[in-house]
Amino acid sequence: MSNIQDSNMQVTEERIRQHPRNVLEHGAGIVGTSVMQDPNLHVIAKTIYSYLCAYGDTDCLPRDQICYDLNINKNTYAKYMKQLVDCGYITRIQTRDENNNFYRNIYEINSEV
Repeated sequence: MSNIQDSNMQVTEERIRQHPRNVLEHGAGIVGTSVMQDPNLHVIAKTIYSYLCAYGDTDCLPRDQICYDLNINKNTYAKYMKQLVDCGYITRIQTRDENNNFYRNIYEINSEV
């Protein structure tokens, strides 16, 4: 919280209120504060991480939808998803088809780092 002086030169304390309805009624997730406080993570990596956490246990979030919702391109997504993987916050699992050819990546949020 920060202190702000008003026109009467009194110091007031700034507060943020969380509204229990509207934005939260469509779902919410849990984001670890240690991830948000990690100085090695770029703000876009933190945004992607927060987005993924907001969907919790959703089975599938298409990359195109994530990029659209966050207003980023696929290269930006790949760059900062790699940062999350390299820092251990996300695990990348490469899947293969019946011919053992690369099929797709699955990303899992790590609860312990």
